[in-house]
Amino acid sequence: MAYSDLQLQKIRIILNDLNVTYEEKKMFNGICFMVDDKMCFGSHLDKESSQEIILARMSDADCQEALEHSSNVPMIMQEKVMPNYIYIGGEEAASDARMRYWIGKCLAYNPQVKKSKK
Repeated sequence: MAYSDLQLQKIRIILNDLNVTYEEKKMFNGICFMVDDKMCFGSHLDKESSQEIILARMSDADCQEALEHSSNVPMIMQEKVMPNYIYIGGEEAASDARMRYWIGKCLAYNPQVKKSKK
């Protein structure tokens, strides 16, 4: 698993400050944060640069906003862009304030997401 313990600590602090009930699961080669039994976002290390990144699950509008930053890229699986998933990188993932901002966007989108069938 490739993730940063420091980034995980920062995320836990943010979620606890916001009184969010969550569960951590190993997924997508990192740690994903489940809110209401739905994948909300994840913490990973970039395979090439080893920099901290966040896999964010957000609305279409928030994904478009995220793509305005050159360090952010869409999630691609099997040559297909995954809708509503963006990798947040660079200063956008390293800065506590920016991380809090993007996590807020993920939390705001989470109620609209359907639970996956088990």
